[in-house]
Amino acid sequence: MLLTGTLPPQIANLSSLTSLNLMNNSFYDSLSVQLANLHRLRFIELGEIPSDMFERLSKLQDLDLSLSWIRTSIPMSLFKCKELQIMNLAGCALGGILPKEIGNLTMLRSLDLSFNEIEGNGKLLDAVLVFYCLFQRVG
Repeated sequence: MLLTGTLPPQIANLSSLTSLNLMNNSFYDSLSVQLANLHRLRFIELGEIPSDMFERLSKLQDLDLSLSWIRTSIPMSLFKCKELQIMNLAGCALGGILPKEIGNLTMLRSLDLSFNEIEGNGKLLDAVLVFYCLFQRVG
């Protein structure tokens, strides 16, 4: 780990910031509050994340949380990111049921849920697999 503690409050002044990488760090404050004013933020990489992290990041387009060890289920606040196009949750030790709210991410074009223990109803998982296979053929 490189940085620990809290993010400096001055980060909220970076209103033109479009990309943020906080991997391999450990911040224990509420990142969602600290990052709420970063309205242009399009790409974010994080290590450990709070469950409300995505409440105010509606413009987020590219999310890489691979190997983040979320350890529970996909945070429901993530499904409020309506502009999300790329989502990598590979190796996050996710479990539970794939929420039907994943259907809210209509702009999603790349999804990686590999190396997790996610369950779901067959129809929803089939739709995700068809989407993934189609993307692999085209992409």
